[in-house]
Amino acid sequence: THGLQPYFSPIHISEAIRYRKPRREAFLQTAVAMGVAPPEALFIGDTFALDVVGAKGVGMDVAWFDRQKTPPELDKAQPDYTITRLIDLLEIL
Repeated sequence: THGLQPYFSPIHISEAIRYRKPRREAFLQTAVAMGVAPPEALFIGDTFALDVVGAKGVGMDVAWFDRQKTPPELDKAQPDYTITRLIDLLEIL
C-alpha cells in the first residue's frame, strides 16, 4: 500500500477480498465499498497489467504509480495519469 492507508479509504488488498486483480469483481467491489460508480473512482496502482488494465476495464480513472518509469504496454488500456512519486497525487486530487 506504499504507506497510503492513513490517507485513503477504502483500501482493498486482493488477498483480503475474495477476488484478485485484474478480475472485474475486485474493482467493482471496491467501488461498492466506496459508494460510487466505477467512473467516479480514481484507482491508484503500481502494476500495469493488473491495476491499469483491470481498473480501466470497469471504467475507473487510473493513476499508475510507475517508480521505474516503465514504458506502458501500448496494446493495452492506458492510465489517465502516470506518476513517479506519491506527492504527484496532490496534482491529480
